[in-house]
Amino acid sequence: MEILPRPTALGPQSLAWFDHCLAILRPVPATTTAKFEAIAMMTGVVSLFARSESAGPPVSFDGIDMAVLPNLSAALTESPASSAPRDLFEVTVGSVLRGLLTEAG
Repeated sequence: MEILPRPTALGPQSLAWFDHCLAILRPVPATTTAKFEAIAMMTGVVSLFARSESAGPPVSFDGIDMAVLPNLSAALTESPASSAPRDLFEVTVGSVLRGLLTEAG
């Protein structure tokens, strides 16, 4: 099943969803343009996470010569910075929203 939506015209439900998102973002001191960009980015991030979840277990690296990929190999085998597990979705959403909606100062 493909997660990405087909291009469609904005209908009443889409408009209501955008209105709801803008209501949630009302207290955020950012421009309307920044808020629309944040909504668009979150839509993309959520779609990517949904696609990844629906793809099943991670790909196996069996049969791949990781020696020709030294940077990727090092990143995959290094010890985590902290022992506490992090929710990658939560961290990503928070980082993207902070980056898009925080006033430069």
